[in-house]
Amino acid sequence: MPGFDKYGWFKQAMLGSSDLTHGDRSVLMVFFSYSDGDGKNARPGRQRIIDDACISRSKLDGHLKKLLDLGYLVLTQKGGNEVKKGWANVYRLGIPRRLMEDTRGTAGVSLENPQEAPSGNEGAPSGDTRGTLTVLEGAPSGGPHQTIEHTLHQTLDCVTSNSGELPDDNAIELKDIPTERYKYLLDWIQKYAKVEEARQSGALTHEEAFDQSIEAEDCVTGFIDELFGEDYADYFASEWSIPVKATDRYQAGTWLRTFLRSCAAHGYICYPNGSEDPRHLLVS
Repeated sequence: MPGFDKYGWFKQAMLGSSDLTHGDRSVLMVFFSYSDGDGKNARPGRQRIIDDACISRSKLDGHLKKLLDLGYLVLTQKGGNEVKKGWANVYRLGIPRRLMEDTRGTAGVSLENPQEAPSGNEGAPSGDTRGTLTVLEGAPSGGPHQTIEHTLHQTLDCVTSNSGELPDDNAIELKDIPTERYKYLLDWIQKYAKVEEARQSGALTHEEAFDQSIEAEDCVTGFIDELFGEDYADYFASEWSIPVKATDRYQAGTWLRTFLRSCAAHGYICYPNGSEDPRHLLVS
């Protein structure tokens, strides 16, 4: 894309992306990471996307379809065994439809030379472009992972225990969650806290901490999605942050249980372990 500003795309495409879930954003960030400086030639394989985005295999196709339909990604070359065995599809970063269709314009964004793309993204030529995304002077500088700060004591004050009154046959206990996956979730909570601790102490630059915190936060969200469902993951992504004290394993577990109790108190339904059967989570 002539004049394509990859970092500008990151800020403007992700800011206000209320049409995406955190799982969608995690997958999109994998393609961002593997694209070149012009936002093209992103070709991560399916297993690579699953591993890097911390999502379950069963949800990958749904995330990809949504990102294509909404214009965040464009398929420029179809892979598969009909091309060459083991070759992955090739994608480029696209201009989200919500920006293309906003007749009022978006603060800090200019869309230059928009071209009409053919209906459907599959098979689009590599030179196809919807337009150039340019970040203007004075554009917002926030990133996609802005969260409302919650301290452990603040959240404890608002948590209730009404989930314990629900029928036992419609409930699942925390001990029923797969132990290994739960441990991985705690590992990533601790890693996020350690990155923040290193940033505050000066051991990591802000740029280094930013990259590592995005990876850790995406993995925390991915494991929450996998173990407890998308509602829990979106609630974490929009309203919670992990405190530095969670570098300690016990504190990480305390923070996680507090978060899960808050989910129950706010009426979020748990879909444990990727199940389509809704349950109420009981947390002791």
